[in-house]
Amino acid sequence: MASITVIFLVSCGLRSGYAGLGDGQLFVFRDGLLLFSLIITGLFVVTFMYCIYSFQLPLFDYLSRIVFVNVAGYSLLGLLMYLSRIPLYSGSLLLTELVTSTLLLLIYFYFRNRLYPVRIGLVSSNLEQAQNIQAIRYVDWIAYQPDTLVHTELDVVLADLQSVVDEKLARQLTKLSQLGVVVLDRSYTESLLTGRIRMETVSLNEFGGITVPKLYIGLKRVTDFLITLLLLPFILVVSALVALAIKVDSPGPILFSQNRIGYKNKPFLMFKFRSMHSAPQHTDPEFAPQADQRITRIGRILRRNRLDEVPQFWNVLKGEMSIAGPRPEQSQFVDRFSKTIPFYDLRHTVRPGITGWAQVMTGYASNEDQTRTKLEYDFFYIKHLNIWVDMLVLIRTFKTVLLGRGSR
Repeated sequence: MASITVIFLVSCGLRSGYAGLGDGQLFVFRDGLLLFSLIITGLFVVTFMYCIYSFQLPLFDYLSRIVFVNVAGYSLLGLLMYLSRIPLYSGSLLLTELVTSTLLLLIYFYFRNRLYPVRIGLVSSNLEQAQNIQAIRYVDWIAYQPDTLVHTELDVVLADLQSVVDEKLARQLTKLSQLGVVVLDRSYTESLLTGRIRMETVSLNEFGGITVPKLYIGLKRVTDFLITLLLLPFILVVSALVALAIKVDSPGPILFSQNRIGYKNKPFLMFKFRSMHSAPQHTDPEFAPQADQRITRIGRILRRNRLDEVPQFWNVLKGEMSIAGPRPEQSQFVDRFSKTIPFYDLRHTVRPGITGWAQVMTGYASNEDQTRTKLEYDFFYIKHLNIWVDMLVLIRTFKTVLLGRGSR
């Protein structure tokens, strides 16, 4: 109610004093002020109720989806008012209301998930699995053994529905479902909460026969090409400035090239701006340490802000890489991990990216265990490959560039 009141007051204030419309008096409902306020308030109520119903669980992307739903709602309203030639329409008015309503929604969900977290009953006989999922934040977890599940004040129940469910547990889950409690599969829900698919749950069935959306792969290739062409003037200016800085800072070539394994396990030559005093391509491949002494002064800046990756737009133009996708690895690492990590080669079913879901979620991997963790995020990206996940990757990349996190 407080949020609805704020939206109504803001709409009244904006409409009464905008561009000479109205007489400047807040609650004198002239010039369609009441109609405008009710339309804006009604849109907020509809959006608010939709978000509460649709985003009961704090999924990996729920905040971004809330923003998207709100932007879509106000954009549709603005278009309808424009096409209907309603004199109340104003881009600045709707934009102000959009920002206000988005902030109110984000504030509501922020405090709801912390003060009144969703109550989830976890049915699992595997202690390690229970500990993994109970580490997820903003959820009030209630653990049960399969034979001790009882009805309490639960919102959701998670169980291993992909395994054999005994008759007693099936009756209990059915009863809870009839009482309005949502029953979901544990591993699938865990992946949506964390944005990763744990290695122990990966199977060929998990990927539906290891298929990727061919239509989207084709559309993504066209989109990557067009976006790179649009960014080309900016890329050329940045590249010229970075090249000059590298030359002034230390002797050596401007570019660094290295063989990587890409789409369908095909090798290609990947380019980066040189950020080290000595090029390591003739040495055995190794993980970069946290404080690598080979990195130049300019190199640290380039790596922190990901500017050393800019030359890879050339690889995008050639079709060897995508803007978003799993990061390409050196052939020696691929040979090694393919033998030690199950399903590692699944990451080569899509084009590698300049940035990726695993990259923005975990940063740089410095050992094999961290590589396994990154691979779990790559699995999630491949399984849920769509424009929405790619947009999230780009948004989080922008945030990472601004904060300079996860660099080596």
